[in-house]
Amino acid sequence: MVRNSTLIGLLWLLVVCTYGQTAKTASAQSDTTRLRLYCEKIDALYQQDKVDSVYILVQQALPLATKAKSSAYLGRLYNHLGLYYGSKRLLDKSINALQQSIVFLRQAKDMNRLGRCLYALAIKYAAQSDYEQAIRQSLYTLSFAKNSNNNFVIGATYTLLIEIYKTMKDIRFQQIYTDQLLHFASQTGNNSILVNVYMLKASQYEEQKFYDKAWPYYEKALKLAYAKSKNRAYYVTVVITAMENNLRHRNRFREGALLLKTAIRMNEEAGDIPGLANVWNALAQNYQSQGLDKHSLQAATKALAYAHQSTLPSIVMSVLPTIVAIQEASGLYQEALHNHQAYVVLKDSVFSQEKNEKIAQIQARYELDKKENAIQLLNKNSQIQHLKAAQEKRQLVLGMFALVLGLGIISYFLRRSYLTQNVLIRQKQEIQTQATQLEEANRLKDKLFSILGHDLRSPVASLKFSFSRLKKSERLSEDDFSGLEQKVDALSHTLDNLLYWSLQQQQGLQLRPQLVSLGELVEDTLALFREFIRQKQLRVTVDLSPAEVWMDETLSLLVLRNILHNAIKFTPPGGAIHIDSFQASAMTRLRIADTGIGMDLTGSSKPEPSPEQGTGLGLALSNELMRYNKGELKLESHMGQGTTVTLSWPNGANPPLSPTETVEGH
Repeated sequence: MVRNSTLIGLLWLLVVCTYGQTAKTASAQSDTTRLRLYCEKIDALYQQDKVDSVYILVQQALPLATKAKSSAYLGRLYNHLGLYYGSKRLLDKSINALQQSIVFLRQAKDMNRLGRCLYALAIKYAAQSDYEQAIRQSLYTLSFAKNSNNNFVIGATYTLLIEIYKTMKDIRFQQIYTDQLLHFASQTGNNSILVNVYMLKASQYEEQKFYDKAWPYYEKALKLAYAKSKNRAYYVTVVITAMENNLRHRNRFREGALLLKTAIRMNEEAGDIPGLANVWNALAQNYQSQGLDKHSLQAATKALAYAHQSTLPSIVMSVLPTIVAIQEASGLYQEALHNHQAYVVLKDSVFSQEKNEKIAQIQARYELDKKENAIQLLNKNSQIQHLKAAQEKRQLVLGMFALVLGLGIISYFLRRSYLTQNVLIRQKQEIQTQATQLEEANRLKDKLFSILGHDLRSPVASLKFSFSRLKKSERLSEDDFSGLEQKVDALSHTLDNLLYWSLQQQQGLQLRPQLVSLGELVEDTLALFREFIRQKQLRVTVDLSPAEVWMDETLSLLVLRNILHNAIKFTPPGGAIHIDSFQASAMTRLRIADTGIGMDLTGSSKPEPSPEQGTGLGLALSNELMRYNKGELKLESHMGQGTTVTLSWPNGANPPLSPTETVEGH
C-alpha cells in the first residue's frame, strides 16, 4: 500500500509539471487547425466572389495567425486582403496589404503564391497609372517566375507588359514583349496563349495599317482555335470576326462573309446565343459594305433577335447602331427611329448603372471604415474573453486530471479482484467453443468422406464395366482406350483430392482460399465426365467469361463435380446441358442448366431415378460447403422441364477470406 501511495504521488507530480507544456502544445495545435479551416473557408468564398465575407473572415483570422507566428497563413491572409481592397478600388490599401503578403510568403518559401502576389502588385500599380513602377514590378515578377518555373505568372506578366506599353502607345516595346510571349508560348505548347498572342500580333500590324502582314497570324490563330476541344466555338468566332474585319479593309467582302457563315454554323451547334448575335451583326455590316441592303437588314434583324435573347445589355448596344444605320439606308425611318430610341434608353440605363456603382463604391468605403472600427473593437473584446476562457480551461483541466487520477486508483484495485473471475470464465468459454468446433468438424468430415466414397465408387464401377467389355472383345478401339484412360485419371485425381483434403484437416476444417480460374475449374471437371457424356450422347455447351474467383478449390471441386454428375445422370440420352457464367455485383455466378427430368421443389413428388446408380452429394451439404466458401447455391427446377443450379463465389478483386481460415461451428 505504501508503494502504491508513493507511485500515485509521483504520477501527480508529473501531471502538474507537464501540464503547462501540454496546454501550450495543445493550444498551438488548436490555433493551427482553426487557421487552416479559416483559409479553406476564405478560399471557397473568394471563388464564389463573396468578397465582403472574405474581408470579415480575414480580419478574424489575422490576430490568430499573428499569435501563431505562421508566415504561411499570414501571407495567404494579407494576399486575400489586398485582393479585397483592389476589388473596392482602394488601391493604396491593396498595395500595402500585398507588400506585407510578399514579405510573409517569402519567409514561408511559398513560391507559387508569392509569384501570383507579385503579379497582383504589378496590376495594382498599373491601375494607379503608375506605369514606371508597374513596369519595374512586372520585370521583377517575370524574372522570379522564370526562376521558379511558374508558367502561369510568366504568361500573365508578359500580357500585362504588352497592355502597359499599348496604353503608353510604345509600339517598339509592345512588339518586343509580344515576340517574347510568342516564343514562350511556343516552347510550352500552350495553345490558349498562342491563339491570344497571334491575335495580338495581328492587331499590332493592323494598327499600323499593315493588313496583309496581319493575315498569316490570323490563319495560325484560326488553326489553333479549331484544334481546341473546350470552348472551340468561342475561340473560332473571335478569330473569324477579326479576320472578316481584316478582309473588309482589303475589300474582300465575299471571303469574309463565307468565314462568318462558318462561325454561325459552329455557334448554332454549340448553342452560343451571344456568339450568334455578334456574328450576325458582323455579317450585317459585311453585307452593308457590299451594298446588299436586303441581306444586311435580314442579318441585322437576326442579330438583334439573338441579342435580346442573350439578355446582355452590352450585346444589344453593339447591335442596335448597326440595324439603325441599315434601316436608314433602306428608307425605314420609323423603324430606325424606334431602335435609336431604344439604344438611347439602354445607354442611359447603363450610364445610370455605372453611376450607381460609383456611388456604391463610395458607400462601400464608408462602410468599410465602420467595419474596420467595429472589428478592432470586437478583436479587443475577443482577446479579453479568450484570456478568461484560457484561465477557466486550465482550472477545468486540472480538475479533470484529479478526477481521472482518483477514478484510476479505484479502478486499479477493483480490477485486480475482477481479473481472476474473468480468467476462469474465459477458459470455460474457450473449452465450450473448442468442443463445438470439434463436433462441427467431425460431422462435416463424416459427410465429406461419404461423398468421396461415392466419387471413388463411381469411377471403379465404370472401370469394371470397361474390363467386362475387354473380356468379351478381342480388340478395343482408340476411343475405348481413351475412355479407359480417363476413368483411371479420374480415379487417381479423386484419390489425390482425398489425400490432400485429409492432410488439411489435421486442425479442423481448414479452408485454403485462393484465386482460381473458373474456366479451368469447369474444364477440369468436365474432363472427368467426358466418357459418361459420350455414352449418353449429350450436347454440352460452355459459354464462360474470363473470371477469377476466391474459393477453396478442393471443396468447390467436390460441389461442382456433384452438380455436373447429377445433371448428366438425370438428363436423358440426347439431352443438353448448358454452362455459362456472369458477374453480379461483387460475385461471379456459374449457371448449370440441363434438360433432364427435373424435380418438384415443394416435396410433393420426387424425380424418377435413371438406370445409373449412386445418389451423389446431397444438395443440403453442397449448399453448406458453398457457404463455407463465402458463396451460395441456388436451385430452380420443375418436373419435366429440367434443373438449373447457380453457384456463386466472391470476385477476385474482393477477397472475403483470409489466406487460411478455420471454419467454426454453428
